[in-house]
Amino acid sequence: MLLGSADVHQAPAWAGLSPALRAFPPGAEWAARWLPVSPTLAQVAYVILLVSAAFALVGLFARTAAGVAALTALYLLTLPQLAGMVMHTHHLVWFPALLAASPCGDALSVDAWWARRRGLPAPEPSLVYGLPLRLVWAMVALIYFFPGMWKWRTSGLDWALGDNLVHLLHGKWLQQGWMPALRIDLFPGLLRAGGLGVMALEVAFPFLVASGRLRPFAVASALLFHLATEAFFRIGFSSLWLCYAAFVPWHALVMRLRGRKAQEQVQPTRAAHWVPAAAVGGAVLVGQLATGVLGLERAWPVACYPTFRHVASSRLPVLLLEVEHASGRRSLVPREDLRGHEGQRRWGAMWAVLAAPSPQRLEAYWREHAARLPSTPSDAVRTVRFYRAHVTVAPGTQATPSGAPVLLHTLELTLHTGPGRVQSGP
Repeated sequence: MLLGSADVHQAPAWAGLSPALRAFPPGAEWAARWLPVSPTLAQVAYVILLVSAAFALVGLFARTAAGVAALTALYLLTLPQLAGMVMHTHHLVWFPALLAASPCGDALSVDAWWARRRGLPAPEPSLVYGLPLRLVWAMVALIYFFPGMWKWRTSGLDWALGDNLVHLLHGKWLQQGWMPALRIDLFPGLLRAGGLGVMALEVAFPFLVASGRLRPFAVASALLFHLATEAFFRIGFSSLWLCYAAFVPWHALVMRLRGRKAQEQVQPTRAAHWVPAAAVGGAVLVGQLATGVLGLERAWPVACYPTFRHVASSRLPVLLLEVEHASGRRSLVPREDLRGHEGQRRWGAMWAVLAAPSPQRLEAYWREHAARLPSTPSDAVRTVRFYRAHVTVAPGTQATPSGAPVLLHTLELTLHTGPGRVQSGP
């Protein structure tokens, strides 16, 4: 999952974000003082992560590789969070750290193959293997439970039975610049039934996972939930999908294929063998419980996963940029960056600026945005005006300003003239 994570691959680009625009999420404020942030360092960490994750994947120096992958993932996945929108890829740090604290290379790995070649005995069933898996189950269970709990506590049945899901759908479509082939918002009964199912599944997930008979139902329901949100909301959360492999009883399946019964007797283990995994897993679970009870969704590297607990509005706040050119012509700056795959994070970065719209942050935001605009040397920008506005999210009226925009700041730019060209600068 690390090798396929979009946030991992885009981290070096986010390392170039202006310091004025960085917003350290709760739990990571300590990093603001000493964390070195640079595209060059991020690129080095990126290469190390790719190599270590590949080694861990095939089980070559498995525990060491998993530990290096966890540390470099912690650094790289912190960088995109600094834009103001925390994307919940926390488990891509937790699970490699848990692997590093566990004997994860003892079977189906290059390490295990080499051990057998050297004549070492195959490992016996032991608590040291079962404990990390149960810890993963508990982590995934809490990932589901607290969002469901907060939906019931904050909005109750209105979350599923009112207009919330329709507005939530429309808002996500606006952020993505996309619309599904099947307009499920036109089937309110089906949408509300799905909402009730989600609320029930999330709070029941820990109890379903605890039951051997109901566990497959819980995992299958979770996968269907992910597929539905991907199809209609374009919220795939695919970084969690393959992690459900931890719920599969691999040992029993392999023994069944070999025509033998799985061994039920578990060998005794010394504390030194299972304490590292218990310590790492316990620390994550304590963090999950604390952030979950408090509803801290924007924390890092442990957080309550997205709750969507509040009833969504039919409008979204937006930062409008109006430019005045040297010729006197005025126009709104196109905001194509608020659409597509990176649209959701770009909206989050914009909302972070709107939350604290100081002149310094607004001007830094303009410089970041202007660098992506096509050059117009014959009609340079001399003034930029920043407005807080709201746009409607309903299809057909999407991105239509609603209400009077509020002027936040005016930036005057200096015009530099030269032979045959006019350009602007700060």
